[in-house]
Amino acid sequence: MFSLELGLLLTAVLAQSMLLVCGQDVCGQNHWAEGTHPHPIDCNKYVTCNNFVTTIHTCSAGESFDPLIRICRNSAQVPACNDQVPTVAPVTLDMRSVCYDYQLPNGIYPDPGSCSHYLECVFGNTYHLACPDGLEFDSKAKLCGEANRINCADNYHFSFTAHLG
Repeated sequence: MFSLELGLLLTAVLAQSMLLVCGQDVCGQNHWAEGTHPHPIDCNKYVTCNNFVTTIHTCSAGESFDPLIRICRNSAQVPACNDQVPTVAPVTLDMRSVCYDYQLPNGIYPDPGSCSHYLECVFGNTYHLACPDGLEFDSKAKLCGEANRINCADNYHFSFTAHLG
């Protein structure tokens, strides 16, 4: 006889296994850092990465995930998703080799999946770096700064293909 707790635990384990089996290991596929990230396709979902484990969450009805403040809120208040209708599947980036893959010139670039991370390209080598705690990457100034002075949406809308020489 199964207890409710054991049944819930088994359900959680199976659900997590299905995420990995069905190709939904978003954290691993994108080499995202620990923390909360917007879902790559669905504005009503978000992803948490914890100890190399991907967990996909769904916002309540009428809400979308706001990548700037990293919470679910009224969909009308989330500018990144207001008119967003994916027409093609997003490109999966290998953050370990993006400088080489896109032949990017030496320099500093935002991480399009994180407000608190950035990339440094040095002769085709990619260095995935984190801002100090409490700071976010400013894609215009190309440095870490106070979150309230930075528009993190610029990071999420960044395209490596637009910077090819």
